Amino acid sequence: MQIKFENNANNIALFSKGISNQLVKFTLMNIIENIKSMRLEKGIIQEVLAEALGFDVANYSRIENGKQELKVSQLEIIANVLKVDVIDLFTYPKIFVDKESISNAERISVTFEVSPDKRDILLNLVTLKK
Repeated sequence: MQIKFENNANNIALFSKGISNQLVKFTLMNIIENIKSMRLEKGIIQEVLAEALGFDVANYSRIENGKQELKVSQLEIIANVLKVDVIDLFTYPKIFVDKESISNAERISVTFEVSPDKRDILLNLVTLKK
């Protein structure tokens, strides 16, 4: 699978798996709406995500209301609490990666294009380093 984020006003992500491609247009609010929908669907209260992020409920609520910035480094924490992959936060309600179809794969390739200041954050997220 290849993921390419284009840093422009349109916020476009290209997700590629094999020969099929899927363009996903997203905004930060789309991701936040997806997180909120997943949280509600799974019956997880805001306090659980707030605690995992080290916030009080009021601060977390500001994220869901678009009044506080959601950081890339927080996506892994949120995905772990919701028991989904980070990519699912972008593509919900569709699950982009079918885990069963890749469970026997010898190799999986993911490509990201990020600015130099975000490279370490992304590398740590992908390799699960803290």
